[in-house]
Amino acid sequence: MGLETNGSPQVTYTLQLMTGLEAAGYPTYIVGGAVRDTIMKNPIKDLDVTTLATPSQVEEVVQSMRGFHYITGGEAAVSISNLVSLVNFPEHEKGAPHDIEIATFRTDIGYERDEDGNRDRTRPILAPATTLREDLKRRDFTINAIAMDKSFRIIDPLGGMDDIKAGIVRAVGKPTLRFAEDPVRMIRAVRFSTRYDFTMDPATRQAIVDNISWIERISAPRMRDEMGKVLMQKGGFQELYALGVIPLLMPELRDIKDLEHNPAYHPEGSVFGHYCAMFDRLGDAVKESPPAPTPIYFPQFGHRTGGGGASDIIAWALL
Repeated sequence: MGLETNGSPQVTYTLQLMTGLEAAGYPTYIVGGAVRDTIMKNPIKDLDVTTLATPSQVEEVVQSMRGFHYITGGEAAVSISNLVSLVNFPEHEKGAPHDIEIATFRTDIGYERDEDGNRDRTRPILAPATTLREDLKRRDFTINAIAMDKSFRIIDPLGGMDDIKAGIVRAVGKPTLRFAEDPVRMIRAVRFSTRYDFTMDPATRQAIVDNISWIERISAPRMRDEMGKVLMQKGGFQELYALGVIPLLMPELRDIKDLEHNPAYHPEGSVFGHYCAMFDRLGDAVKESPPAPTPIYFPQFGHRTGGGGASDIIAWALL
């Protein structure tokens, strides 16, 4: 169901917010996955909004709208420092998470320094931008860098619609820079390509292969979540292995193509073939009956990450 035919309270209240912000002189758009999924005729989950208004200007507009509430303090203060406003709709359920995030157009003006004094591209210094295009250029992939106004008109300066039509996952701008900013995007590229049966743009794919060691910079919780999402897609295990992600993170699995199972019990042949068949069956099951948002993990696979001289095991096999 596309946004234009979705009469849910979430969409209705979001459009009211957009109308209020634009009436105050601040261009405002829906961006990200909701726009991508509308174009692809997939169900819409969350809505993300971006606007020219700064957090203080968003607050002023929200406070003038009956029933809407601008959140301050606590976690909201951290979000505001990142130019993101948290807002609740009328009839918000007490104790529930905030209803929507409204991000100010943002641009990177530099990067914070790590403990060695080097620029840390995972920690950009943000500043308000003046145009939607500047904001979209910060995003990960062209298919996620499409905007929609309150009249459901598509704004696509980076060619995301063409890539959706062609079935391509392409990093915005230079892939190496996008992955340096956040290496988890490497895993997300695999997730989108397997989820939608898209082909990865050659430059995007090569940037993953060339910089595969950056994967080890991803925090354990984010790694677990992103790997779980990929492994629940048919073909996800094979792609993670081909790109070098699994051999890097799980050295014990590097040679599984050469390890043969007893054909009497495992007709798939090699251990690699067995894992491929296992995860492909999982992918088929997920399509027929989607799992709960939090996958169930078992310790068939482990990932050791050093931290202060210690090691921890992050289990992410899903069967």
